[in-house]
Amino acid sequence: MSNSNQNSIQVRKSISSSRIFLQDLFQIYTESNIAPKFISTEILPLLQQSVEILDQLPPLLLEIASGKNEFEPTPTDTKEVCRRMYRARQTLVIKYNNDNIDESDDIVKVLREANTIMRMKRPMVEM
Repeated sequence: MSNSNQNSIQVRKSISSSRIFLQDLFQIYTESNIAPKFISTEILPLLQQSVEILDQLPPLLLEIASGKNEFEPTPTDTKEVCRRMYRARQTLVIKYNNDNIDESDDIVKVLREANTIMRMKRPMVEM
């Protein structure tokens, strides 16, 4: 194994250990009597979700760096699952003028189809 790979592995281990330590420390604080209620009900869940997302970035970036440009599930698979299973009553889709890979029009179409499917299953539910 090359020296840069060993360094990279060591850095990831250090970051992971630090993250776990800080997460545990924050958990202890939120469970104490001195922490405001909103910390445990709003901030801690947000922090945990953010950490889960951040944990996914290094492997994803390594895949991209190695030349991978297709991921699983495919966009077609993702759209099909959304079409069949998406059940949010309201969704905000944002379209940027300078986004070369914008798929917001496709997403709106998929969500409208999901609404049609939901209306067939449950006519009284409005999405």
